[in-house]
Amino acid sequence: MVVSGIGNNSKATPNVIGDKMKAMGLPATFVSHDAFTNSSFLSYFGIKGTRINGSNKTTVLNKFTEVLNNGSPIIINLPGHYVVVDHIKDGKYHMWDPGSRSYNGYYTGDGLWQEILNYKGRGNPRYAYFYFEKK
Repeated sequence: MVVSGIGNNSKATPNVIGDKMKAMGLPATFVSHDAFTNSSFLSYFGIKGTRINGSNKTTVLNKFTEVLNNGSPIIINLPGHYVVVDHIKDGKYHMWDPGSRSYNGYYTGDGLWQEILNYKGRGNPRYAYFYFEKK
């Protein structure tokens, strides 16, 4: 979603993305964050990715707000799954979940944080956040 949204749309088909990941030796399973941190892979599609560090709700949500207000989408790596937060409207974060439409929608900061922490009841194992910009 992020590559096709802000990268080079003509290159961003699932087959091309998967083939490029395989050619670069990256796991092409879409459940590994190797592609999000590989600058060569991202550059091919005309984007740059940056990891957001932090585990404190206030720190992370403040950074989310800053990044989204600058027009950059965020990928949240939940255990074995990814969602995209693409903008803020009326103080609420908009989340896309490619795995389940029932999670798509607007969340308050507290609501988004709860979704991150309690994703399908898995507790709080590990999370990573990345934001992306056009190069």
